[in-house]
Amino acid sequence: MTDNDWTEWALIEKLDFTRITTTSGVYEIGASINRQSQPINRANGVDKNGLLYIGKAGNIRKRIKDFWRHVLTEGNQHTAAETYIFYGFDAKFKRESLQVRWLVLPKGMQSEFEKKLIDEYLEKYLDSPPLNIRIHRPKF
Repeated sequence: MTDNDWTEWALIEKLDFTRITTTSGVYEIGASINRQSQPINRANGVDKNGLLYIGKAGNIRKRIKDFWRHVLTEGNQHTAAETYIFYGFDAKFKRESLQVRWLVLPKGMQSEFEKKLIDEYLEKYLDSPPLNIRIHRPKF
């Protein structure tokens, strides 16, 4: 998969959720300033994409909608949204700055691909995306 296979970044608050696919895949939530990715300092450099979360979904529309509803109302269960609210990420990354993109994958591949994306992020920045609080740890 290449960057060309991903959708364009879109501001979550402006999304028409009916236009999001209901198929399986992975998605990323990032922060923006004036529709440009907001850089985030990491342990090993600066993440210029402003990536806050990498997630998987059996139904991409439902998962992104769950995240957004939880951010707005503290309703539906979504770990990233819970982390965003509980730790006060909204003070640094305003709700209106949150953006999302997704990648459609064949059913059953989303877990493996999510793990791959998180592992690549960890290798590059020696850190996980800030809202990924539960990450896979290899067994030694």
